[in-house]
Amino acid sequence: MRPACSPAPAPPPFPSLSLTRAELAAITARLVSPALRVSFSPQEPVYQDYTLTKLDIEGDFTIMESLVTAEYLPVNFYDSPEKTNCTGWGIYDAGGKLIVSRSQDSLMEISNGLALLISESGYSAGVLDLATNKLVLPFGRYDEYALLSNGQFITRVERNSPTEPITLWNRDGTRCGSLYGLVEEWALYEDGLAPHMNWGDMQGGYMDLQHHWVIEPQWYQVHGFQDGHAIVCQDGRFGIINRTGAVVIPCQYERLGYFGGGLYCGNLPDESPLWVRLDGSTFTNPYAKIYHDKIPYYGDWDFQSLKNGYIPYGSAYLDSQFHPVTPKVFGWTGPVGEDGSAFVQKDGDWYRLTFQQNP
Repeated sequence: MRPACSPAPAPPPFPSLSLTRAELAAITARLVSPALRVSFSPQEPVYQDYTLTKLDIEGDFTIMESLVTAEYLPVNFYDSPEKTNCTGWGIYDAGGKLIVSRSQDSLMEISNGLALLISESGYSAGVLDLATNKLVLPFGRYDEYALLSNGQFITRVERNSPTEPITLWNRDGTRCGSLYGLVEEWALYEDGLAPHMNWGDMQGGYMDLQHHWVIEPQWYQVHGFQDGHAIVCQDGRFGIINRTGAVVIPCQYERLGYFGGGLYCGNLPDESPLWVRLDGSTFTNPYAKIYHDKIPYYGDWDFQSLKNGYIPYGSAYLDSQFHPVTPKVFGWTGPVGEDGSAFVQKDGDWYRLTFQQNP
């Protein structure tokens, strides 16, 4: 989560496509043998069809890249093109309409049409419904807070209090229950489960909102579920389980992170980074090293990850195999939604890009 008015990072460069000695030898062999030249000849990328709809978005602003979704474009506003004095922040919807404009607080998170806000002092928080632009949780003194993936949210007045419960709220701002434990764990609630550590025996499992162990504690480290699967750790190695607790990928990776779309990035002991699929198959390409270095300890990658079959990568989009599906013509690309659409910038203007086919 990033507070308002923080600088946006530049997108990572395209990776180096340097060839290994083995690859150079293979190229030489193909060049020597005319029969093999056709099979080696580089192919032009096959781009997908898409449409661009111009949006009425203009002004002096920067993008809050870590908070961007397919449906919402959060920005910081400035009083000049030099962008030295931040005057507030706002959120544009998919149609290019400015639906929120504020200056007395900071935006921390967007999820399921809700926005988590923090006051200028940092001592109070509130929750804004983006559909109505009204606070469903008025600003109050909370040390801990988080939006849940199911549209609910949680707060606690005193950080890590051993006696004060965590308040569970419905998206309309009505209280609906209490939780116990760490807010950091409940914040990863997804697919009906949240990771929890049983500190008595230092083993982790998964609970539902009724505090029932759905998957009994049995791992040294547990991460949140994403798209029906979760990363767990045993004996210093990482693997993957499904919602029943069954092991899908054994705990054998030194490092492992979820990239989206059922694709993981990790490495076996003393081996180079590779991409891991849920069926256990793996593949490598020059992008593996870039994303391996970004594997988060907890949580998810930033918006430059695989969502709904596409990867926004600076000036172009890639598919799940890291093949370009658009030419490198954009100034900025955002995550793609379930309907195949996304925010993009091209030649200084803003558009809604819509792919015309499934990835």
